[in-house]
Amino acid sequence: MSQIVVGYICLFIVFFVDQIQPSYAQSSASDDVRSNAESVYDSVNHSIFLVKSFEMGSKESFQGSAVAVDKNILATNCHVALAGNILVVYLPNKKATGFLFYNKGDLCLITVADAQFTPVKIRPSNSVKIGEEVYAVGNPEGFEKSISNGIISNKYESDGIAVLQTTAAISPGSSGGGLFDKNGSLIGITFLKNEEVGAEGLGFAIPTELILEAISPDAQLSIQPKISNSSEQLLPDKSPENSNISIPMLIGHYGNSNIGLYRWNSRCFITLRGEYRPNEVTSLAVWFPANSNGFFVFPAITKIKDVVSVFNKIYSNGDPSYVKSKNYLLLDNQLFDLSSVLNSRTIFPVLVFAVNKDLTEKLIVDDYFLIQLYQYRGQSGMTTIKFNLDGFTEALSAYNNSCDK
Repeated sequence: MSQIVVGYICLFIVFFVDQIQPSYAQSSASDDVRSNAESVYDSVNHSIFLVKSFEMGSKESFQGSAVAVDKNILATNCHVALAGNILVVYLPNKKATGFLFYNKGDLCLITVADAQFTPVKIRPSNSVKIGEEVYAVGNPEGFEKSISNGIISNKYESDGIAVLQTTAAISPGSSGGGLFDKNGSLIGITFLKNEEVGAEGLGFAIPTELILEAISPDAQLSIQPKISNSSEQLLPDKSPENSNISIPMLIGHYGNSNIGLYRWNSRCFITLRGEYRPNEVTSLAVWFPANSNGFFVFPAITKIKDVVSVFNKIYSNGDPSYVKSKNYLLLDNQLFDLSSVLNSRTIFPVLVFAVNKDLTEKLIVDDYFLIQLYQYRGQSGMTTIKFNLDGFTEALSAYNNSCDK
């Protein structure tokens, strides 16, 4: 009888152990994830920042996240950085203006004057395997420095760029945050396909190869602005026929950007419209194809007659000087100073951009360029004005057919 009892007891012990082993395994795996999450968060949370993009004159903002990828560089999404005119970075003890100096696809790199960051470790995304455990850290819905976990659920190409797909929770506000592996290395910059309607378990990340390419020593990013000494070559010839002329003749407008072509006596120029909100023109840029190494920017002028008036005042006040301003231009992922035009008595309401090469090809290939203006219309920090180039090729073709070079 005792042998039968012992047998039952043994069977019970075997059954009990068999039942608790899966639970113990699950508990152990859960502990590993929790431990990894704590380690990742501790190593990266100080490198994650809240950013907000404001439109001038509006209290509404588009918010997102940014990751420190170098001691003076933050990475975020362009649909966050360029959503408004003024980009604000929320540092631990203050708010500061973010300054865009590089973009490729939806990756934007920004810097903040006098700020020093603790950069994260960066791992190439192409080494990441489907099924890897990952962690997203960002500011979903404004809840700062939040972490979620998941796996890499897929990898695919979009517009020639490898994109990571993850089950880690990514919500509006998380865009521009970091996707990290279990060792705390950055493997991507997170984004949602649709910020307004997020699908649960469906998030994406821009690969880190784009960041590594941009911040490598060979990239020659123009974080420190540069300027050419050839600004004086841009002005139309100072001749009697160009003196005190009233209104140039319009030849035509081209493309969705309404790019203009004008004849001014023996010269022609192309006008580009700057918008600080869609369809709200606040500025003009003037490019003379005969002097194709730069152009003039009129931050607060939108009428051609006012442009000509400024040129005539420059002519009538002797030879102008060109002095570095606090305003900048971003063209083809390169940052340049804009120069103020002045003489001994007057600072003229125009800025000059010039380099030592022909810009025609860049203006044909690029979709837009950006101007960043300091304290524009009384706003603090930098304000972004966007100049779309849809129609530039048509305007240039019309110039070649209608104007003397």
